[in-house]
Amino acid sequence: MLSLVNVKHKTITRYKQEEAWIPEGTYYRFGGRPNDLEKKIYSLIACGGVGGWQFMWLAVYEPWVKRFKDGQLMATPRLDEEPNWDMIGINPNILRSWQKLCITETWNYLRSGIQYGRGWIAKMGAGKTLAGLCVGQMFEQDEVAVLVDRYLFGTWEKEADEWGLNTPLLSTYESCHKLPSTVKCLIIDEILRLKSPEAQRSMKATAIASKCEVAIGFTGIATGGKGPLDFRWLRSIIKGCVPANENAWKFKFGLDTELKEVGPNKAYITTKWDTEAIAEFVAPFTHTVDPDDINKELPEYTDVYIECPRPKEYELVKSGGATASGVHKKLSQLRQITDGFVYDDNKVPMRIANPKLKKVIEFVENLGEPIVLVSNWTEGIAILSETFAEYNPAVVQGGCKDASAEIARFTNSETRMLIANAGFSKGMNLQHVCRVVAFLSVSSKPDDQEQMRARVWRPGQKHAVQFVYFTCKDTMDRHIITLVQNHKEMDESFIEKLLIEELTKEQGF
Repeated sequence: MLSLVNVKHKTITRYKQEEAWIPEGTYYRFGGRPNDLEKKIYSLIACGGVGGWQFMWLAVYEPWVKRFKDGQLMATPRLDEEPNWDMIGINPNILRSWQKLCITETWNYLRSGIQYGRGWIAKMGAGKTLAGLCVGQMFEQDEVAVLVDRYLFGTWEKEADEWGLNTPLLSTYESCHKLPSTVKCLIIDEILRLKSPEAQRSMKATAIASKCEVAIGFTGIATGGKGPLDFRWLRSIIKGCVPANENAWKFKFGLDTELKEVGPNKAYITTKWDTEAIAEFVAPFTHTVDPDDINKELPEYTDVYIECPRPKEYELVKSGGATASGVHKKLSQLRQITDGFVYDDNKVPMRIANPKLKKVIEFVENLGEPIVLVSNWTEGIAILSETFAEYNPAVVQGGCKDASAEIARFTNSETRMLIANAGFSKGMNLQHVCRVVAFLSVSSKPDDQEQMRARVWRPGQKHAVQFVYFTCKDTMDRHIITLVQNHKEMDESFIEKLLIEELTKEQGF
């Protein structure tokens, strides 16, 4: 239940430094009417008519509030102690500079007796797995746990074996509460999976991290959510270090924040962010690896667009003839139809003549080398699997019983084709077996696109990389690719909002 604590206007004396945490769900109300500056500083939102109080704390009163007010940052011990590389069991000369910094910083925190929590933002292929394994060597094997998607367990096991390092305990985000109480070091891979602090998986991970001596989160993409502000995943490492509520970021870092009528209640809206202030605020809890250091190791790549015929049923679907559910369903169907099907209002796939298959088959036959075929849709994966059944392809999607085994079939050259759902791209290291990725459709999540491309375009790739896009003429295929590439910092809802706005125009696409 929401706990409301009344405080006098302009007096914030409730927080005491020795108090570890203010209970979740405790909100603070203000009397009177603060000015615009005070609204931003104290994170207030209008709630008139409730007991005479006109403004109220939008986010729980946590350490980030005090940090913002008095400028206090987390103390950092001096990095003057070299790790015992013999104990870690790896030659530091083979590590990248950021990996050595991560290991050294962890070592110094442990030596200083300070709990270490940090988010590391490093480009895909930068070596996050190796860095995590090296940090884990500072503990006993049953004291280190890694949270990761189940289908990526094999990646951590394989790299541990390759470098001769101890394999940590491996757990999914959802099952981490089953880990033993001996865990002292928690590594969270692809931590953007925990970007919603209210989600059960995030709360479970946070509970474990708060008890550990070391908690590290890795991601290849900085925000992956609501634009430049979404660093809420940091709360999974250090509870309360940033606001849990998205709107609280608007008060602090929205340069043009204003109160508007949005729905039944007023809300603060912004379209421009103070990105430098955001970077400074999260700096005590994050390290961003310079992508230029990694890009130097990457080969050239080319984007190839192969145009296919427009589906005969496209105009029918565009006019709403295949749905009674409204514009959102129509948008989905317009994206699906160029992959050879549409889901009806009962979520049943109805197949049509696939306008891309002929050219896809020709491309695969002429290529004569391993290839990854990508579709954004489960039914699209089924169509590709049936079409290329004679290739005995590896298939990775949500319904896959053992995705890691399928990936292993491809990386071990048991098959020369991998068919993957666009949303199941994280953690697959394919640079040693493949250089071509062909998209029949793309996800509207920009980070899915970046992740899929990074499966082959990453350090260790010895050949020029080719990304092939099969697009149907006079459809939204090419348009959505452009939107995703031009708005890499945004989330799926933003891309779909743009598409719906254009779809509802009289001219259409």
